[in-house]
Amino acid sequence: MTVAAATPLDEFVPADLDSFAAELDALGAGIREDLGASDAAYIRRVIAVQRGLEASGAGCCCLLATGLRWPAARAS
Repeated sequence: MTVAAATPLDEFVPADLDSFAAELDALGAGIREDLGASDAAYIRRVIAVQRGLEASGAGCCCLLATGLRWPAARAS
């Protein structure tokens, strides 16, 4: 005979879970309503910086792979 293991969700009834889900949905809707143009501009700025850093890193790798070295490395 196998006994099913109890889970933390066993103590909740479906009505409790439905009300909790409704609270989470309301919280998410409030956060989405609060987002504005400044938040969108910030996200776009972060993405632009990330892409610039990625491009500069790839450029440095290409320069090093082709044999070009930093000026300080040439002096030695």
